[in-house]
Amino acid sequence: MLQYDTKLNLAHAFNTIEVAAKYELASVWMSGFAPAIDAQGKVFFVTGNGAYSGQPKPRNFGESVLSLPSRLTGVSSSFTPSTYATLNDHDTDFGSGGVMLVPTTVGQTAPPMAVAIGKDAKLYLLDKDHLGGEHPADSGALQVQRLANTQKGLWGGPCYYGAADTGRVYLQLGGGVLRAFSVATGAAPALTQIAAGSSNAGFGGSIPIVSSNGETANTGVVWLIRRGATEQLEAYDAINLGTPLFAANAGVWSPTGTGDALVTPLEANGRVYVPGYETVTVFGLTQ
Repeated sequence: MLQYDTKLNLAHAFNTIEVAAKYELASVWMSGFAPAIDAQGKVFFVTGNGAYSGQPKPRNFGESVLSLPSRLTGVSSSFTPSTYATLNDHDTDFGSGGVMLVPTTVGQTAPPMAVAIGKDAKLYLLDKDHLGGEHPADSGALQVQRLANTQKGLWGGPCYYGAADTGRVYLQLGGGVLRAFSVATGAAPALTQIAAGSSNAGFGGSIPIVSSNGETANTGVVWLIRRGATEQLEAYDAINLGTPLFAANAGVWSPTGTGDALVTPLEANGRVYVPGYETVTVFGLTQ
């Protein structure tokens, strides 16, 4: 993990492998999903398959969610699935997906939370400030739930929408539909699925975003790119999901048509931008 100043001079750096190991790797990948940064400047990210040296003072950080201070001087907190060795052995690395910080809400009694998921299709709800370390049965996490009986996980990351009734987390696994989870912020923090879309994802799922007219009710829209030989932009009602409100082809990702487009749409000023192979396709309202 590298940090640069505004003049692009290298300011700080952190190596996920601190001591020599036979099996190093442990790259920061997350399939293009960006690291998260909280209000205190802490940096959060997930590592891929690689060496993990174990508790109580690990120095190699494969298969882990890490929190670092703003100057990247060392690990402030970490979470490592108890099955990290199996994830390494089967190339089902945690780091195909990123970590998303869940905004806190008025009256919240649960700790600040974070969400992470990778190739193994296990959804982890974590205490942002005390990620949970590495313990049998992942007891350091606030909640763990398996979302599929296959190993079709997520290459990307989730998104969040603060609806009037409850906060919602959205994610889409490879070969699966878009899902919405309510966020319980009381004494028993949890994610509970409350809605689903109707269109199955391509390779690795998607990296959705949400747009809305501020906090105005019934204006939330979830946008995603359905990966395939041809990219397709899809839009969903953020409350009900269901059938897409809109869908349109938006170019291809590579001349070979492999469909491995680890990209996300961008919404700005009422328009949606979709990157493709040598193209950017722009969608907007018609007059």
